[in-house]
Amino acid sequence: MGTKPVKVDSDVFSAFTIGQGHCIGNLVFLSGQASINDAGEVVGSDDINVQIEQAMANIKRAQVSDGSSIERIFK
Repeated sequence: MGTKPVKVDSDVFSAFTIGQGHCIGNLVFLSGQASINDAGEVVGSDDINVQIEQAMANIKRAQVSDGSSIERIFK
């Protein structure tokens, strides 16, 4: 069984050489996230809450792009 890279429209992480994650079968494995917004800017450099909100938005966008949802996350 091979892997399929997670692809999102306007992948701003590619400029930072950060992969979104991979799909294996019906599982989505996400890589570490960063507080990078849709414009490719690092946000919240002095505010951890802003960083968390952006990282969670990025996680949600990556999951939705592969037909999953944030409600299906487990660690």
